[in-house]
Amino acid sequence: MGSRVHLLARRGRFYWRARLPLVLASRIGRSHFGIALRTNDRAVARRLAARATAAVETLAEAVAMTAQEPIQATDAELMEVLRELFRAIIARGEREHLFRPENHDPDAISDDDTEEEAEAKALDDPMDRAHYWRGVLVRNAFEEIRPYTQAALRRRNRATPEPEERHRSFLRMAAGVAAEAHAILAVP
Repeated sequence: MGSRVHLLARRGRFYWRARLPLVLASRIGRSHFGIALRTNDRAVARRLAARATAAVETLAEAVAMTAQEPIQATDAELMEVLRELFRAIIARGEREHLFRPENHDPDAISDDDTEEEAEAKALDDPMDRAHYWRGVLVRNAFEEIRPYTQAALRRRNRATPEPEERHRSFLRMAAGVAAEAHAILAVP
């Protein structure tokens, strides 16, 4: 926030509004915050705005100092991450299904399609997605599923499972969940 005062004037009244530091914004779910200073005197408003800015900076420093390091997830929490992954895939597939046109045919790849269009249509088929995730399992290509699991763990402030064998087992289960969820979506 620095030395800015973050002062706004509207219809003769003064307001304080500022972008929140990331550590606060992520905690309260808002990027900006504002308050009415309840004065129409510019000098008073500048002093109040400077105090509000200082208070937010102090609060941000305190929150940053007390921010927890991610902790190891329990087996129950890892299973909940897998359930969340399954539900998210099913929900996304259902939404995609609802918005498809009536005569949608995922197998309708024509000769006129470019290579990119044909690939996009192929990926639109849940059975092809299921085959893809099964291939990840067969090849032990767990880097493919890692971004999804890492995001879910970060939302819970949980660290990557340790030891490495436990982490690889978790990634294997996650790829299996993705394959099975897409296979369920492929059943007419």
